Amino acid sequence: MVIEVRPRERRIVLSLRQAEEKQDRKAYESFSQKQRSDDRTTIGDLFGHLFKDFMPEQPEESSTDNGDTTPKEKGG
Repeated sequence: MVIEVRPRERRIVLSLRQAEEKQDRKAYESFSQKQRSDDRTTIGDLFGHLFKDFMPEQPEESSTDNGDTTPKEKGG
């Protein structure tokens, strides 16, 4: 990374450390963007099949379609 230009001396001052930091920052940002994508894997995705037997079955909305679009209250 160019830090300083000295035209009279026809020299430039470079910084390898800043260049490495900039490269590391770009790599981290790229990794961070990949982590934010919708292709995330959740614990439920990995282990959900193990707990299917323990979860209560929920009725399918399409089979009980009576035209009512108001949400149902849970609990009592």
